[in-house]
Amino acid sequence: MRTALGLTMLASLLIAAPAPSEAAAPAGDGAVLRGAVKVDRVQRTYRLFVPRLAAGERYAGTVVVLHGGGSRESGASIAGSVGFDAEAARRRFIAVYPDARDGRFHAGVCCGRRPTRGDDVRFVLRMLDVVQRRYPVDARRTFATGFSTGAFLAYRLACQQSRRFLGVASVGGTEVLRRCRPERPVSVLHIHGREDRITSFGGAILGRPWIPGAFELARRWRVRDGCPTGRTQTQRSPELLLRRTTGCRGNTQVQLVVLEHFGHAWPGGAPPYGDPSTYDATAEIGAFFAGL
Repeated sequence: MRTALGLTMLASLLIAAPAPSEAAAPAGDGAVLRGAVKVDRVQRTYRLFVPRLAAGERYAGTVVVLHGGGSRESGASIAGSVGFDAEAARRRFIAVYPDARDGRFHAGVCCGRRPTRGDDVRFVLRMLDVVQRRYPVDARRTFATGFSTGAFLAYRLACQQSRRFLGVASVGGTEVLRRCRPERPVSVLHIHGREDRITSFGGAILGRPWIPGAFELARRWRVRDGCPTGRTQTQRSPELLLRRTTGCRGNTQVQLVVLEHFGHAWPGGAPPYGDPSTYDATAEIGAFFAGL
């Protein structure tokens, strides 16, 4: 599918935060570790994949991978399902997988705990500060991706922390904030199955008519990123629709991928998130971030 599409797709503030520690044997081309930071007097945890580097190399960036919602969901569960460790090793990204409290991130007015029970944005930022001070990586090349409610949080990060995140990618998600006013342009890749019945492709989920569907959300980001008219390329096949808009402010771009006969799952992944598909969402997201 990649060929067919043509896509090459604070430590000073965190004195109490321990450095990531080894939690498992090295995994192929890198090491799997566990880390923790304290946020609002609560210990928050995350999984970390650190690829091996040759002498003198630096990491190409940091990718925050956000799991979906559910009482048993965690960073480890999405890591095992979507295979992003292998993509991170290939692209030389550090991949960090935060764990939500009680399995669900707070991403806006929809679908999660009230902010008073834990600030997930502050958690992600502190986690990144620890990781990016410990490893040789350019903190300007920071990205976020997620599935379902994890994708909701990725969009919240794009809206509220655009100076930190260069790009975000959503799989089976949408934007659940009343207001989104990024301080600077953010590149966006939105992947959605047209037959998604959980995070409805048409929007208006959970009785909230203002939550946008896939087409409207892509349009909003083209406006936010100051994309010029006439710069959207469209490719179609019986299985897929791709709309790619380039030349936006700050050299950003907006891509929308619609899988015509696909539901609420991560294309090409394994259970519990994934579903077989000729479209490899993990590879496309890695290529998208690498190209920014």
